[in-house]
Amino acid sequence: MDDFLSIFEKVILFLAIAIALYHFTTALIHKVQLLMLGKNENRFGEIEKRIKLFVDYVLLQKRVFKEPVYGAMHAVFFWGFLFITIETFNFIAQGFDKDFHLPFTGNTYFLGSVEFVECLVLFGLGMAFYRRLVLRPNNLSLNSDGLLILSFISGLMLTALFKDGAEIAMAKTADTVYTIENAASHYMPAFVGNLLSNIFLAFNMSPTALHVTHNVFWWIHVMIVLIFLVYIPASKHSHLLASLFTVFFGRTKPYGQLSYIDMDTEMEKDEPAFGVNKFEDFTWRQLLDVYACTECGRCQTQCPAYLSGKPLNPKKIIVDLRHELFDTGENMILERAAVATLDSGETAPDQAEHPLIERVFEKEEIWSCTTCMACVQACPVLIEHVDKIVDVRRHLVMMESDMSEQVVLTFTNIENQGNPWGIGSSSRGDWAEGLDVKTMAEKPDAEYLYFVGCAASYDDKNKRVARSFVNILNEAGVNFAIMGSEETCNGDPARRIGNEYLYQTQAKQNIETMNGYNVKKVITACPHCFNTIKNEYTQFGGNYEVIHHSEFIYQLIQSGKIKPQKAVDSTVTFHDSCYLGRYNQVYDAPREVLKAIPGIKLVEMEKSRETGLCCGAGGGRMWMEETIGERINEIRAAQALEIKPDIVASACPFCKTMMTDGLNAKGAENTTNLDIAEILEKSL
Repeated sequence: MDDFLSIFEKVILFLAIAIALYHFTTALIHKVQLLMLGKNENRFGEIEKRIKLFVDYVLLQKRVFKEPVYGAMHAVFFWGFLFITIETFNFIAQGFDKDFHLPFTGNTYFLGSVEFVECLVLFGLGMAFYRRLVLRPNNLSLNSDGLLILSFISGLMLTALFKDGAEIAMAKTADTVYTIENAASHYMPAFVGNLLSNIFLAFNMSPTALHVTHNVFWWIHVMIVLIFLVYIPASKHSHLLASLFTVFFGRTKPYGQLSYIDMDTEMEKDEPAFGVNKFEDFTWRQLLDVYACTECGRCQTQCPAYLSGKPLNPKKIIVDLRHELFDTGENMILERAAVATLDSGETAPDQAEHPLIERVFEKEEIWSCTTCMACVQACPVLIEHVDKIVDVRRHLVMMESDMSEQVVLTFTNIENQGNPWGIGSSSRGDWAEGLDVKTMAEKPDAEYLYFVGCAASYDDKNKRVARSFVNILNEAGVNFAIMGSEETCNGDPARRIGNEYLYQTQAKQNIETMNGYNVKKVITACPHCFNTIKNEYTQFGGNYEVIHHSEFIYQLIQSGKIKPQKAVDSTVTFHDSCYLGRYNQVYDAPREVLKAIPGIKLVEMEKSRETGLCCGAGGGRMWMEETIGERINEIRAAQALEIKPDIVASACPFCKTMMTDGLNAKGAENTTNLDIAEILEKSL
């Protein structure tokens, strides 16, 4: 047949495409202008890592599948959209030249593949409508905007299929090669279009009627595509584009490393500024997150603060920041444009203040975060919630001195005694009395520095862990030493609470001491010390080979230097520390240690490994009162007790304290909490 569009229709099509592209480009440029209101951040290096991020989390939809059923549904949408885009390009191009096809797409086998994908997408759309209209989960933002997008996609799929049906019907009526009997088998690969064509022919539709039907569905399909093109960058569904960039410009540095502040340079400024209290204090990459948020609520369902009834909802943090960027950012662009038009000598009006704290974010939201990273690792588009919250805390602490009395006391104790408990620094090594443990001053050639940490130095429950671990090291003949009174707090509580100055003071003091002894290898039983020394001390010249005691013990067992022999007949479940697991991906080592102990029956909690619930102590919450909602540690203790264990094992001093308190609060007289080192020692 001749081209199915007249010259006039082709002109209309060309103008429609031009108008759509103009609005798409204009909206996109405006979104970029809003991003550029943020601070600069270099996320352009390490291209190989970025390509891998893109492949894993965009093309393979790696995190989407953590929610199997609806994750598969979204993956079908994404992959289907990519595949169908090829056919849509053919659609539009054929409006100008009916014979146009991209390579390898001009046969019924390709058309059949497209139709199969379109049917899969339609099935997924049915699931999506059912979920939104019937199930209505509270973690999912339910609004007309989402239904509109689903309707658009449904329209695209249906119009494509009916257009195929009309086109195949026209081909059948004009076919001089195939008889009516074998025409159906020739078009069989396009199974839906073939079926629809038979329905059209069953109604004895004339070639003219088929042509009109074909053109109507073709125009509806193309108009939906163009409306979609205009709508996406101008709506919250910009995430369909933005998520590609949030993933590509995702985090390549360790999750456990917060952003560095050059304190000396900042303090030399006339008006030093720390942290964030305006959206433009965030970097462009942090602001890009607000475009990418799909409002799926995966972060919300994993957040221990939200689940325990606290004011924090990580999804709300991002959505509220989006509203602030759109509203205040729009005004800022207009104000800057007005200033640019002023004549020389005219005074620019004062810019309006637009603080985030208490206007966009409530303080209780910011202080409720345990920095467990569950929200970040649940997000399918790699949004970084925790860094934003810590940046706001930095402003509260360092610019406004706005913090609780407990936090003030914690900072004072660290400043004066080098530990949050405020116990005399001279007694830091007293826990090792009678164990013949040498200090680095006494044994400067030690192969390993055992960085004990504050909890194991001062807290009675955790002193027992340190003594058990030392007995294991001695049993294996490990050449190690401690720093004793020369060790000070690693600084993690100060940094996570927001006191970057105090953190850097502590970090630099430890690094100076450690480098003075030429320390190369560090062992620690505290995941917070582990994460800080491994991932953050590198920002200040502290470069060490750091290993957590669970990994080190497992290596000793594997090498035969430690041989568990005595049976410890107990049912054990292991509670994952956030800073060991989610932050540093150490999940297997502590479990392998437990499996190596005779008599241990290891049973997993329903929420374990990367979906494990935080104990509630991270982010400095260990030293803050928990007065809102349920206590997180009690929720976690209840989860552990569901499987009736004899022992809840842990590998973190904070987790040990919180889980012990949680079990006591639940009246669990037959269940105790022990560190893996304490359990292993029973078997030696």
